[in-house]
Amino acid sequence: MEGHLKITIFSYLDPKYSRTGVFYVWAKELGVDIKFVKVNSGFKNSISTLKNNIRSKRDFSETFIVGSPSHLLVWIFRLISRNKIYLDAGWSLTESTIIRSKNKMVWLKNYLIDYFAFRVAQIIFVESKEQLKYIKAKFNIPEHKMFVSYTGFDEISIKNSLRVRPQEISNLDDFVLVRGKNVKESGLENILNLAPFFPHIHFVFVTNTKPFDLIHPNVTWINRTISNGELAYLYEHCRLVFGQISDSERLKRTIPHKCFEALYFEKPYLAIKTPSMLEVFPSDYPFFINFDENFNVNIMDKLNSHELQTKAKEYVLKIKNRFSQENLSREFLSNI
Repeated sequence: MEGHLKITIFSYLDPKYSRTGVFYVWAKELGVDIKFVKVNSGFKNSISTLKNNIRSKRDFSETFIVGSPSHLLVWIFRLISRNKIYLDAGWSLTESTIIRSKNKMVWLKNYLIDYFAFRVAQIIFVESKEQLKYIKAKFNIPEHKMFVSYTGFDEISIKNSLRVRPQEISNLDDFVLVRGKNVKESGLENILNLAPFFPHIHFVFVTNTKPFDLIHPNVTWINRTISNGELAYLYEHCRLVFGQISDSERLKRTIPHKCFEALYFEKPYLAIKTPSMLEVFPSDYPFFINFDENFNVNIMDKLNSHELQTKAKEYVLKIKNRFSQENLSREFLSNI
């Protein structure tokens, strides 16, 4: 059946930066007739690109997927085609806006995009069970048209990459890895504030910008986009991986990319115990922490205890295959 499928994915992002790219790379490797079309921003550009890649308004033999975070394309797609639309939303644009912007007009625009995209799309894929509950309640979307599709990690591209040591850590062989954007939910500052209390542990931050002027001898910043080879090197040589450490409301629903990266590389993943993380790890996972007034004390055992780190890795090994690129992609495929 897979060989007879024709699938086109539309997204404003390249496959590398869209969660839908995890499925795309796997399906292409499997031999599925699939293509990924990057759409340039702007209404006219979007219309033109979609028209050029839809063979016929009446051709229902092809499956069309709008990839995350390109919800607006669902609207535009419906203007020119009656074909069934699958929206790999992951999450709502509205939720991201609440966290990253206080501009009410931006929030309203994204809410309207979400509202109509969720209604126009026949099937919606979301990143977690908690995200499904949130979108169902906030946008009044019927549960029967939503499916949970965990984001996963592009293992195939990583396997084929040549390992490269980042130049910023040329003399470093033992460290903990902190990776993420400089937004509140990532909690980079909360993690950075731990550094003075653990002078024997080196922290390597990989982020889009250097957000703080604080300088510690046991902190190294990599403030740029890294290659797959560098990413693999960092994971293969780090001691453990920090998840998102903050009190952001969104953490209750989201499961970040780096969680799946840590699973693939079999590294202990330090995370806040939230409803969404309990979809991945069992409740007795030894690397769960609470972000409260005892945070510094609670995290001390995790960072200093090799025994706890070994136990956490044992849990990771048990659940790794459940969230592999192949398993998650096959589940995604079965729903289209």
